[in-house]
Amino acid sequence: MGNVIARIAFSGGPKAGKTTIKEDTKKMIEEEYGFKVFLVPETATEIIEAGFIPSAKPEDGNKKKMTLFRRTNIAFQKMILDLQIAKELAFEIAAQAVEEDVVIIYDRGIMDNKGYLMKNLGQVVGRIIFEMMIRRYRLTEEKINNRYDAVIILETIAKIKEFSKKVENDNTKRIESGNEEAIEVDNNVTEAWKNHKNRIIIKATETPEEKKDLTLDTVRGILNKKLEKTQARKLTKKI
Repeated sequence: MGNVIARIAFSGGPKAGKTTIKEDTKKMIEEEYGFKVFLVPETATEIIEAGFIPSAKPEDGNKKKMTLFRRTNIAFQKMILDLQIAKELAFEIAAQAVEEDVVIIYDRGIMDNKGYLMKNLGQVVGRIIFEMMIRRYRLTEEKINNRYDAVIILETIAKIKEFSKKVENDNTKRIESGNEEAIEVDNNVTEAWKNHKNRIIIKATETPEEKKDLTLDTVRGILNKKLEKTQARKLTKKI
């Protein structure tokens, strides 16, 4: 029966290179450490692909459209939370069923819900709605943060340059409209994860290769530290 070596969540704004970097991280872990890697896909993308796309915020401030915007976005984040919790439990069960040791990589974690709620509904209302949502599961933010050994925030490229709406290896299911909104998402999800004990921010870089190398080195550091602690515990037990 395998052990879960580490649970790592990737977060950040759109156009951060998350899609490609996740795959590179999986390959590196498998080749260098020999662990099995569960690469858990982004729940929001799965919901959008299924056909539910929350309404965009109306530019004209129309009352009816604003109500629809709030209702669909709250429902969207509630669906993400429900499915994310179920998926995390499912992959913990899967890890116990295999022989190899496992690293679980999540494309976004639960605190991202808070970031998107703050971005779409405002800081105060977003925080309140998120608190109400997690209370249904008897969760607190501290308990949520403790579910992940590390959170890697990949900063959006929008913070250093303009991006086109369609780029190579882009996750085309995302619904953010441009640089300004990408930065807004980035800032809010970074804020949402601020109390995590091992939140690591990988700054935007001029080239994807540079960002990938920084991220892979970061993951190596996380795994090496976890393995050192595991070895120390084993030695203590022997003594």
